[in-house]
Amino acid sequence: MEKTLSITISNQFFNIEEDAYESLAKYLEDIRAHYGSEEREEILSDIESSIAEKFLEKVSDKKKFINQGDVEAVIAVLGRVDEIDGDSKEKDAEANPNNFEANSEASEENYRQKRLYRDEEDVIVAGVCSGIAAYFSIDAVIVRIIFFLLIFANGIGIVAYIVLWIVMPPAKTPAQRLLMRGQPVNLKKIEEKIKEKSIKIREELKKKDPGLLKNLVAFPFKIIEAIVTFIKNIVRSLGPIIAFLIGLSVIALAICGIIGISFASGVFLFHADSPLINTNMPLEEFAKTSEYIVTAVAFYLTGLIPLIFLLLFGISCIRRKNSFKLASSLFFLVVWIAATVVFGLGLFDLVPRIQEKYESERILENNELNFLPISELPDLPIDIQIPPLPSTSTPEILTD
Repeated sequence: MEKTLSITISNQFFNIEEDAYESLAKYLEDIRAHYGSEEREEILSDIESSIAEKFLEKVSDKKKFINQGDVEAVIAVLGRVDEIDGDSKEKDAEANPNNFEANSEASEENYRQKRLYRDEEDVIVAGVCSGIAAYFSIDAVIVRIIFFLLIFANGIGIVAYIVLWIVMPPAKTPAQRLLMRGQPVNLKKIEEKIKEKSIKIREELKKKDPGLLKNLVAFPFKIIEAIVTFIKNIVRSLGPIIAFLIGLSVIALAICGIIGISFASGVFLFHADSPLINTNMPLEEFAKTSEYIVTAVAFYLTGLIPLIFLLLFGISCIRRKNSFKLASSLFFLVVWIAATVVFGLGLFDLVPRIQEKYESERILENNELNFLPISELPDLPIDIQIPPLPSTSTPEILTD
């Protein structure tokens, strides 16, 4: 039986076989020895994060240990130090061209994954638009224009931006920036990204002031960013006890809201004639129409989904861990936007019809009151004065 060791890579715990550990340690030591002190730590941090991520994919309930084959597979994907100059790859290609080409394609394809991150190097508020643009390989200006136009659609753009801000992690490392653009994550690419970042920083230091107009446009967004950063710092420094209390309060509020919106939607949907609905509107006559049902369901989803996000936020505060999953959050966001649009269109269609029905019933009731039978009229005092007849001369009596 192979001897196993327990190690921690990028804050992740793994059990690894001894020979696999020796191969991994030698690989990391080669990287440490190859690079200068200026870029060594950043490259090592990225490589360790990538190794930990790949190791997590290889362990399961049935396979709890990292073996030599797992380490070699990860190293094949990330690349060795001597492959950066191309010497080792050329020798391998000459020795076995078919096998080398197949392995290279498989390795690159295995780790060429696109992931959605916030691009904090191209940022106005939080880098959401630039991150989406990088993911879909389009210009960030297009995404920003779309979000700006959605602001005028009942504020959907603002809500969508805030939700994405919460669920999208920032691309802080070169490896994450490579994944953001769907580029293969390996040693050579990480080195290139770090060098590009160093050059960019030096160029930015040489740049002059961007100008009055750009500063004026960016000023409101900088204020928002400062406020959000301030709130994040306060929340981070509150400590686990206060965070737990906040999370508990938020969860209680979210649960009460979910119960309330569910009850209200149920009444509007199934008991439109209920006395709980304090209105004179003839809702019961429309309650069985498809338009009313769809609008009521859309109303429920419009109120429910933000409360679900609030519930997850409370759970995150208690667990001290992000409970938001990107795929499910995006799904709920799309459903919420669709429900909001349907609810708005439904109100636009139903409200005038209900109002018209209500007005016609009022007019009918008024007409019925005006034409009541005499027998149903109440007893009223009647004072009738008959004016005297005008005086005339005494009529003459004619006789034969």
